[in-house]
Amino acid sequence: MDIADKVLIRKFITVVAGAGGIADAQGLLALVDDNHEVLDLGAAAVARAIQRGEMHLGEALALLDCVKGMSTRHLMFESQTSNIGYAPQVRIAVTHRSAFEHYLNERPDPTAVISFHLISDTQLLLISATNYPMRGQSGDGRVEYRCAVINRIDQGLLASVAAFAESVDGGRPISPG
Repeated sequence: MDIADKVLIRKFITVVAGAGGIADAQGLLALVDDNHEVLDLGAAAVARAIQRGEMHLGEALALLDCVKGMSTRHLMFESQTSNIGYAPQVRIAVTHRSAFEHYLNERPDPTAVISFHLISDTQLLLISATNYPMRGQSGDGRVEYRCAVINRIDQGLLASVAAFAESVDGGRPISPG
């Protein structure tokens, strides 16, 4: 792995790990604000490591998912604290690759965890983890990881991804393409 990317990923992991001990909204807001460059550059380094085949997709999915969760909480807290002055207590849960695999292998039907990661204004990663059990039985422990890298992003694609995410949340997935 490229030395510069290795350093960026290490810093990225350190910031994400630091979020695990934060118990209030102000601490999380400060952590993200103080480290936004490390988070942005680290996510891009992870994307490059994926493309070069230097990082297992399961590890990348878990790491990027942690950051996505942290960013979502950051936006939520920013909104809450600015609107009503409420500072909720929080604890960031770190997602491990084993958590995805355990979840998938408990399902009796083919199931996927799909995660979209906007890496820059031109690159989107779509990472999926899927199990393929025999109908009606729990998974056999094999989880297949896949990654699609989209290097040209336009508003139509982002609208399609948003519609897909909304349909999944609504329990009626539409085709993302």
